[in-house]
Amino acid sequence: MIRVLLADDEELIRLALAALLDLEPDIEVVAHACDGRGAWTRRWPTAPTSPCSTWRCRRPAASRSPPS
Repeated sequence: MIRVLLADDEELIRLALAALLDLEPDIEVVAHACDGRGAWTRRWPTAPTSPCSTWRCRRPAASRSPPS
């Protein structure tokens, strides 16, 4: 069984990938994260065998600093 952690700043992308991966009998999506920090903290409790992430995840809009 392949255990996947999905990390992407776009929720729609995460949900679409999860839906596609759920169609595969030997793949299990064990966690979702909206940024690198979330993926980092979720990796230990979920023990994924494979991360799936965009190259660069932005922080969620609520936690971004306002432009100066």
